Amino acid sequence: MTPKQARGDATLDALLLFMPFGMVSYPSIGLSLLRAGLTGQGLSAEILYFTSRFAVRVGTKSYRLVSSPEVIHGGRRLIGDWIFSSALFQPSTSETQRYVDDVLRGPYPAQMGVLPPVPEVAVRAILKMRAAVDSFLDECLRQVLSCRPRVVGFSCLYQQRVASLALARRIKDDCPDTIVVFGGPDCEGIRGLEMARQFSFIDAVVSGYGEVVLPELVRRALKGETLTGIQGVYTRSEPATMGSGGEPVNAPLVMDMDELPHVNYDDAFKQLEESGLKFENQVIPFETSRGCWRVERAQCMFCGTNGANRSYRSKSGRRVLKEFVDLVGRYPGSVVHVVDTDLNLEYFKDFIPGVAARDLGVSIFFEVRSILDKNQLRTLSDAGGKILQPGIESLSSPILRLMRKGVSAIENIQFLKWCRELDIDALWSILCGIPGETPEEYVHMAALVPRLFHLQPPRYVGAFDLVRFSPYFEDPERHGFSDVAPAPAYRHVYPFEQESLARIAYYFTHRSLPGQDIETYTRPLHEEVLRWRQAHGQSDLFAADDADGLHIWDERPTAAEPLTTLSGLERELYLACDQVQSL
Repeated sequence: MTPKQARGDATLDALLLFMPFGMVSYPSIGLSLLRAGLTGQGLSAEILYFTSRFAVRVGTKSYRLVSSPEVIHGGRRLIGDWIFSSALFQPSTSETQRYVDDVLRGPYPAQMGVLPPVPEVAVRAILKMRAAVDSFLDECLRQVLSCRPRVVGFSCLYQQRVASLALARRIKDDCPDTIVVFGGPDCEGIRGLEMARQFSFIDAVVSGYGEVVLPELVRRALKGETLTGIQGVYTRSEPATMGSGGEPVNAPLVMDMDELPHVNYDDAFKQLEESGLKFENQVIPFETSRGCWRVERAQCMFCGTNGANRSYRSKSGRRVLKEFVDLVGRYPGSVVHVVDTDLNLEYFKDFIPGVAARDLGVSIFFEVRSILDKNQLRTLSDAGGKILQPGIESLSSPILRLMRKGVSAIENIQFLKWCRELDIDALWSILCGIPGETPEEYVHMAALVPRLFHLQPPRYVGAFDLVRFSPYFEDPERHGFSDVAPAPAYRHVYPFEQESLARIAYYFTHRSLPGQDIETYTRPLHEEVLRWRQAHGQSDLFAADDADGLHIWDERPTAAEPLTTLSGLERELYLACDQVQSL
């Protein structure tokens, strides 16, 4: 059922669209907040999720090939955007074949290395999805027009830009009076400015968070007024106001996060149910803060996650706890994905213990920092925080200092140890190719790894991505980067000049730093991590304390003795080293 069918023949003020390759089982918190903000100001608004419709059409297995970053690195290769590019740009057969040969069948050049070729079975699935695009977009168009919206808004994230553009052009061709608005992380700053310049069917692009400006934009559209003169809204006639640093100005921020509306995802789950798709775990996104509190001190050198909106702001613990309990009660049995890039440590005074005390039986994902102490981790675990992404990117203290992580290697290992004790799943990586790193650090890490086989291994070991908004990108010459250019896939997706591609891109490549043979000097670490992953399930290191002493069982391949018993001072020293101690 479409929103219009539920509303009779009334015209809809705003219809918000979530296109492939957004996550199918994961509602859009951004669009849900915008819809709640619009309806709270007396405007009619609905969301249509076309993600589930496309997944039904092409099969969830094929869909996840593209939407999952770990399988074929679809984001770096722009696979999702390329699949829909034929409906927007009509590339020639030879251009299509060049993408297949150069990007899919590769090897595809990535940050200081190459990605392996995409398996042939996946290539066939990608081509099959591409062949399904036109009929799918025709179906989407019929659904949109049946709602008779005055404003149509698109969210651009998760390789959604080209699918959104292709449908937007169809909408504008069929119904020129419809106002087409784009927003989301892929539209921030100069990227959104370039979209407004390149695509005449876009009436406005919102740069940054849209809660403040979208209601005003919709009201003007309903009155037939100009859309110019709104901070952070770019149009072809008035591209942008430029800030002191020469970057386009974003929309105003909501600084008091408690002013944001409460969200619900009834529409998302209803449409998912109607699609016939079923998933083992229902995921609900939840937001407590925006920005990164550490950025205000020192931004991690490779990180561009928060774009230009880096100032940290968070909801009060009281508001967060009430909202969380209400949402979990509305969708029992769901996995809660906290979308913040960093957990506010003040929440250990109210929100986290409040959830733990209620014993809600919920599983929660948090992004945290590895500086948390054991009591904080235990409280998180008691609250249901069993999946953590702690921002661990190296086991070398010198490299961590180069990254500006503000943490040491032994603190990272301590965090992994405590996660193992508390049965917490820690998602972490080892990033390579950091300017200033030395090969010796990888020799040391490779030697360290066999001692860690009882701890959770990294999900990824490889070069970092050079991305927009990161300190490395914003000042490449200072860090020794040369020949910085958009990732090669962009020229296969967008038929633009190189200058335009540079404005619209997020991923970039560059020439390797002088003397940096990353593939060679990281190979021993890669080999040890592979052994780690293979041996992890059979490796353990645990202790039991009783009147006879502290008994330590060591089931790692490196174990000198399977059982060691400590007593007296040795026992006391060992117990004291549960956390990092200075001498």
